[in-house]
Amino acid sequence: MFEKLINWIKQRKKVVIGFLTVVVMFSAFYVTMNNVRIRVDDDKTTFYTLNENNRFIVSGREYNKLFKGTEQKYRDVNSVETSIEIDSELETVTIRRVTPYKAGPVIIDTYLFSGEIDDVEMFPIYNKVEIINGSGYFYRYEVRDLEYFGETYKLTNETSLSFGKNMKVELNPDYRWAWVYKSGIVKVQYDIKSDYEVFN
Repeated sequence: MFEKLINWIKQRKKVVIGFLTVVVMFSAFYVTMNNVRIRVDDDKTTFYTLNENNRFIVSGREYNKLFKGTEQKYRDVNSVETSIEIDSELETVTIRRVTPYKAGPVIIDTYLFSGEIDDVEMFPIYNKVEIINGSGYFYRYEVRDLEYFGETYKLTNETSLSFGKNMKVELNPDYRWAWVYKSGIVKVQYDIKSDYEVFN
């Protein structure tokens, strides 16, 4: 079913669902609403906003990383699968990225968009990160290329951060540590306590 849908979208290249415009490229999915856009690739998610010259510019890039102690674990790049599901009745778009790691864990990203809502704070409605078989590892969530002109500082229980270019970052609470860097990077690290953990 999904294969037929993706083939249909690829032939059309562009689909409009309410306030959303979905474009499928060879290696990425784009979802646009008014003056904001998201691009989902196999290795990252990029957020864009429209500037005064009517051009989309990067407002942030989101990455998932997995660590065992201080050692970063690597993705099985040939096994990453990204798919899209469009429900024209509910006017929703769901993008799902499944990323297996060579050490065994799997990270599943799910982005849900609604074509009935034109509020940029609800774009996407949510981003859920599921980690399977990751007990004993650390999950690191990073957002880079942010417009930020302050100093480096450590976060203490903050879960909502605002940056330039209309970019807002919402964090799952109960992180192990979190920092905002003056270079425009947010890093947040979490303990993975079981073989199935969910972060939002």
